[in-house]
Amino acid sequence: MREPYRFNKMKYKMMIGFFMFLLLFKPLFAQEVENQSEDTAESFNLEVITVTADKREVDSQQASTSITVQTDLDLANSGVFTAEELFNILPNMHLALAGPPADVGSIVSIRGISQTMSLAPSFGFYVDDIYYSEYDANLLDVERVELLRGPQGTLYGRNTSSGVLNIVTKKPGDTLEGRLEAGYGSFNTTDVKFNLSGPLVGERLYFRLAGHYDKSDGYMRNDYTDDDKVNEPVNSEAKVLLRYTPSDQLSFDLAFDSLKYESKYTDYVPLDDFDDKPYEANVDYEGDSLKEASGSNLRIEYAGESVKIISITAQRRDENELDHDLDFTADDSFRQLYKRDYDTLSQELRLLSNDKKSALQWLFGLYGFREKQDHEYTFTAGPDNPFIMMMPAGDYPSVSENNITGQALFGEASYTFAKAIKVTTGVRFDQEKQEFEYDATKAGGEKGEKSETFTATLPKLVVSYVGNPKGLVYAGATKGYKAGGFNLVTNIGDKFEPEFTWNYEIGVKSNWLDNRLVLNAAVYHIDWKDMQVNASNGADFYTENGGKATSRGYELELKAMPVQGLTISTAVAYTHSKFDDYKQKGTTNDFSDNYVPFVPDYTGHLGISYSWLNGLYATADMMHTGRVYMNNENTLKEDPYNIINAKLGYEAESFEVFLWAKNLLSEKYATTYADMRNYGYDVVARPGSPQTIGLTMAGKL
Repeated sequence: MREPYRFNKMKYKMMIGFFMFLLLFKPLFAQEVENQSEDTAESFNLEVITVTADKREVDSQQASTSITVQTDLDLANSGVFTAEELFNILPNMHLALAGPPADVGSIVSIRGISQTMSLAPSFGFYVDDIYYSEYDANLLDVERVELLRGPQGTLYGRNTSSGVLNIVTKKPGDTLEGRLEAGYGSFNTTDVKFNLSGPLVGERLYFRLAGHYDKSDGYMRNDYTDDDKVNEPVNSEAKVLLRYTPSDQLSFDLAFDSLKYESKYTDYVPLDDFDDKPYEANVDYEGDSLKEASGSNLRIEYAGESVKIISITAQRRDENELDHDLDFTADDSFRQLYKRDYDTLSQELRLLSNDKKSALQWLFGLYGFREKQDHEYTFTAGPDNPFIMMMPAGDYPSVSENNITGQALFGEASYTFAKAIKVTTGVRFDQEKQEFEYDATKAGGEKGEKSETFTATLPKLVVSYVGNPKGLVYAGATKGYKAGGFNLVTNIGDKFEPEFTWNYEIGVKSNWLDNRLVLNAAVYHIDWKDMQVNASNGADFYTENGGKATSRGYELELKAMPVQGLTISTAVAYTHSKFDDYKQKGTTNDFSDNYVPFVPDYTGHLGISYSWLNGLYATADMMHTGRVYMNNENTLKEDPYNIINAKLGYEAESFEVFLWAKNLLSEKYATTYADMRNYGYDVVARPGSPQTIGLTMAGKL
């Protein structure tokens, strides 16, 4: 097992020194600040950000909910482009990455609530109001990212028991603009991005194009084949958006997107060797992973004097194929092939008030969807497997199809009394029907058909004091919900019920020093019942409802611009998430009072950026992840670790060039573990990304 965590003084001195670099370097350019006019020096402050995650436009500091916003500039300064990088900088959010981006087994937790390896996520991942069944999309052409923490069932429905991540992409305008960016970095990594936007016909029809391609040798090595390019990931994607505005009140947005990712699947190393050789696997089968996704959507919006109408029609298709060594050794013992196809068609219609001066604000909506899920799972036993007498070499396949239809009616209203007390209440009525067919006869299982309808009523109540223009205080209770379903492989066809969360929260938002300082804080308590937990029968995993848990903690966020050009942001979150009552069915296992797995106790982010008047800029970010348990027994855990990213560049009107570094101090850490002892093998760990350094150049229209 891994050695206990030790405080590395030299490493932390280097970390502190790197952050001090920006502050110590600034005085060399102090004369530039002194030469500014008095008016300019007094006018700088933090940007006011309008968000839409609550399904209406509102200043993020006036939203009576816990929300974190990262703008395109914030993401660029932090060097964030993938979901893994994004989740590292968002407070009280954690990603336990299980494999390459095509893998569907990664686990996300927000405020201690996670899906514990069941396929249905516990948080909603949305791009331009469109639900995505997976959350590994790259952040291509993004305007901002909005994280709503805590259950969001009233406005979003199923699979939002922990929160919602809402990604808003850039829209075209009446000015021709574009950017072409190319970079080269460690492990022979090449990366190209572009966007182009502008008018097509007069002042009514506009377009926007964006694309991305990257290729790398990968950082994993396979000792068995003496191959140091074992992963070689290739990633490509494109987006097209057409915007038509026949009048100032009416708009049509038609969008198309596609994505393809492929690589080998050799992501795990023995835990006993992790400290010395974290990127060296030793497997006889290197496997493959493939993901292809595409979608189209039409958004129609009419803004009247007092009422706004929004219609969103969307279609999405996601295909995943994962084929990998399951014993993670040079033995030909176990392999696993998993294929998943998702086809989804959805429609949402919203009516909402459009008079922002009115004390009464309201929203009413209808939502419906149809989804088809096809699953194919093949377990292959090889001639070296230690159970050869009971499990002869060969393939053990199972297939299933799940047809899901759902509909919901939801509404929310708020009223502000005497311009001081704002009361918000809402409710959602959600219904979902699943028709499940399966065949596991070739794997020694059963064949059958099952049908089930799941319903939920999801209320919300928030009371806020908004009488102070410098901030607000709020307290609320909201209910979250994750739909039930059926097991796909082990105990195939067995039903598990929905799970529910109640979130009780008190928060404060404040602006200081003429909006040069923003300080937000929240404390929360979440009751989690009928949990969908990842249980083991000794050989494989399945989902069951596992009793109750409680999660509580706090969040603190600060953003400041003490002098023009210098921005400091920091966020700290603490989570205490434990099983109150979980006794695994059919066993003597009692996990009551254990910590919920895949939930860090602390998360934190510190970012510093400084821009000089001559075009130079520098940024540095440190992300902290606290102790994380990796199983229900709490016998496997990852110790705290810190990651530092940095960027130094020069930006002019028509071009930009910058050096960047990720995991600057080569921190070794594991994103998740896999316990193979029931298969006769050892515990293995998936390493986080190593140090990477590169140079990027960009040209702009």
